[in-house]
Amino acid sequence: MENTINEIREKDIIIDRYSFENDRIQKSISYKLGMCITYIPRRLRRILSSMYHIVSGYRLYATLLKIYGVNVNILYTVPFGTGDYYICGLYLKNWRKKNNIENYVFLVPDRGAERRVINLFESFWDHTYECKKHWRDICSLNAFNTLLNYEFQNIKYLHHREPAFKNTSFRLTYDRLQGFKGWNMVDYYLTYGYSLPLDSPKDIPSFTDSSLIEDKYFGGEYKLKKGRTVILSPNSTGLSRFSLPNAFWKELSDFFVSAGFIVVTNCFGKEKPIEGSYAIPIPYTEIVPLAELCGYFVGIRSGLCDIVSSAKCKKHIIHTYYATFWPIGESITYTGLNNMCLCDDAFEYEYNPRSGYSEIMEHIVSNVCGDR
Repeated sequence: MENTINEIREKDIIIDRYSFENDRIQKSISYKLGMCITYIPRRLRRILSSMYHIVSGYRLYATLLKIYGVNVNILYTVPFGTGDYYICGLYLKNWRKKNNIENYVFLVPDRGAERRVINLFESFWDHTYECKKHWRDICSLNAFNTLLNYEFQNIKYLHHREPAFKNTSFRLTYDRLQGFKGWNMVDYYLTYGYSLPLDSPKDIPSFTDSSLIEDKYFGGEYKLKKGRTVILSPNSTGLSRFSLPNAFWKELSDFFVSAGFIVVTNCFGKEKPIEGSYAIPIPYTEIVPLAELCGYFVGIRSGLCDIVSSAKCKKHIIHTYYATFWPIGESITYTGLNNMCLCDDAFEYEYNPRSGYSEIMEHIVSNVCGDR
């Protein structure tokens, strides 16, 4: 018992939260709270956590009704995922038209990449609610919606997965069906998210005028070269642990520089540029016209690739063999830009650590340098 008490005291569960002048009182409170947290059974902790999320979700639901009226349609998708928000934007206008929806609000995190996607689609403008608790609000609303078995007509979960409790037998095999017979993420979004036909028309995203892009990047501080610049995008939040090693990107960058190209790395925040390249944080509203003027885009498969798909340039997309959210080896089938009909001119590759990246690099280099 004495060893357990010492371990709990060493953790100092609340020392960082509170500043008491009396060290004895501080350690005593830490000990008591630590004992409570440690000895709550795991199953009970899960139940209490679920109850908290459900109540928080109901409060958010009531708040939205108070702000936008009882007839508002509350729309949301997953908390994280640039590509998810982009695909939602592509078909939101069509879904609204089919269902005669005028009064609606779409939940978005108050920060992060997802927040920037909404600038691309008019259907999002003036119809978004920024969740102050970031992803927690969206998760809480989904917990409340799940408790109701997704039966509330004014709450719509727009995602590529069938809701967990509406069709349990389907969900048991769902992960094995991703990519089966060519079924892709957009197919699932249209079927289970929007209930739209697979041939539904897409909305057109809004990007910055190319003349402004030209002045900013080619005549301003960056001094890029038209048709002779390669944009690298080596970062992916969802696939970071399966991504290519830095050596691949450095070798690629070195080769392009030696061939007379200018190489830039699209990076934000703490992300670092590939050695030998320039760091440029490219806004989503500018990435497509910039890629078209630069001529080349090479990136790991991420949500950014969904946005870049409409660019008229040489697009080289590298998928990973291993994945978290779809079956291993099905990335090109399930999330391939060509297979999802986001474009038909992307060069797509699959990286498997067991076979290395030399063949991928050879294809990219020969394609880019063959245009010289």
